[in-house]
Amino acid sequence: MQARQGSSCGALRPEALADQTAAIAARSTDTYLDHNARVIPVSDPLPILKDLGLNAGKAKLLQGAGQTEADAIKAILVTGYKELPDCSYTAYGTSTLPNTNLGSWFLSAVVLVGP
Repeated sequence: MQARQGSSCGALRPEALADQTAAIAARSTDTYLDHNARVIPVSDPLPILKDLGLNAGKAKLLQGAGQTEADAIKAILVTGYKELPDCSYTAYGTSTLPNTNLGSWFLSAVVLVGP
C-alpha cells in the first residue's frame, strides 16, 4: 500500500486470507445496510483470520464508503490515518463491492495484519 510510502516502515505485503477476511467484512456491512442481516457487521477481523488459518497476533479493519470506488478508498485513508503508519502491521487484504440499494455506492474494506 502506498499510504506508508515515505515512512520508516517496510512495505505491507498482500495476504490472500486477509483479502478473504476483508470481503467477508464488506459483505457483512452490505447485508446490514440492506436490512437483511441477522447480526451486526464484522468489527474485529482477528477471529475470522484465525478461523481461516492465519496465525496473526493483531488485526485492524478499516472501512469506507463512497459514490465511486476511489471515494470509498479515500474514506479508508481518512479513517485509517493512525493505523496505516503503524509498523507492526506487515500484511493487508482489500475488498470493494457495490451496494445498489444505497443508490450506487461502493463499500471498501482493508484488513491490516500483524504478527
